[in-house]
Amino acid sequence: MAIRRRPAPTAAPTKALVRRTRGRVREEAEFPVPPTVASMPPGYAAVLADLKQRIHAAQSRAALAVNRELIALYWHVGRTIVERQTKSGWGESVVERLAHALRQAFPDLAGFSPRNIWRMRAFYVAWSALQKKLPQPVAELPWGHNILLLEKLARVEDRLMNVFSPQFCHSRANGNLRFGLP
Repeated sequence: MAIRRRPAPTAAPTKALVRRTRGRVREEAEFPVPPTVASMPPGYAAVLADLKQRIHAAQSRAALAVNRELIALYWHVGRTIVERQTKSGWGESVVERLAHALRQAFPDLAGFSPRNIWRMRAFYVAWSALQKKLPQPVAELPWGHNILLLEKLARVEDRLMNVFSPQFCHSRANGNLRFGLP
């Protein structure tokens, strides 16, 4: 596939256009250069630092909210499969077909492979033994961390101990999961 490039401008930008901008110039857009930091009024640095902190905090809250919704969706998928297996006798072939249909319906989304759908079922079975609703700390874990807990620790008590342990929370924040086995 050939890369299509824009034709080079034939004439230099007009003086009027150059005077209105301090940055790059294209026919359809202007990119002004901002004033220097030294020319900003007192308190500018504090306002900038506060805005940056708020943006980072909002990004973190948004990521956590997205993660919670994704984990809740996976819980629901797992619960649906378990209920259908119990009531309607769904087998392995139905789950395989379900995975195929979901991937076709949502081609841009990852996470609906047969293996991952079986993991959603295992996720529901593992935590529903404890309570009917998804435990809140578990809902805040990324999906990969939940999978590691399920694969590494068989007992619910061991998984809970790791979810609530300070070492686990610290390692989770750093992206390195370590499991403290009793």
